[in-house]
Amino acid sequence: MTENRALEMDLEADDNPDVLACRKAWDELRGSHTMPAWSDFDWFAFPTGVLPYFVVADVIDGGADFVYRFWGSAHTEIFHRDYTQNLVSSVRPAQIAEEMLRQYRRVLETGAPCLFMFELMGGRGRNIPIRESSLRLPFAAADGSIGYIVSLSDNRRQSKDFSEFFTAFGGIG
Repeated sequence: MTENRALEMDLEADDNPDVLACRKAWDELRGSHTMPAWSDFDWFAFPTGVLPYFVVADVIDGGADFVYRFWGSAHTEIFHRDYTQNLVSSVRPAQIAEEMLRQYRRVLETGAPCLFMFELMGGRGRNIPIRESSLRLPFAAADGSIGYIVSLSDNRRQSKDFSEFFTAFGGIG
């Protein structure tokens, strides 16, 4: 049996240098606008060392679901699957998909970057939590609405633990 929980974190209190660099890149891309336009997205604006930990999700029907446009290679190793061109709701186990959907919808609600700490407990006799922080950055579609969410999901410290979790709890599929 596993439990998970997620907390929205204070974006201003985070001191992770990669999160700070990604936020700075997002701010520079947006200029004087509320958020950057998708047409201004530039992979080279972000630290190249964290790109394998990126995902890009397209907003579907105002947030009814999201589809992965890009799924970083580090996530493929952890999830044992490449979810590129798959719906977020198709991620397994379902409890993970539900949390991802909640986080993406929160970005739509705020219209601003959001930072989350996701924690898994249990599985394989593990009583120490597995943690991942996710910075979620909105990008505007041509009509000005949020059309894309770019995320840095940093699980580097416990990537092996996450990989074991997804092997044991249905991540392969």
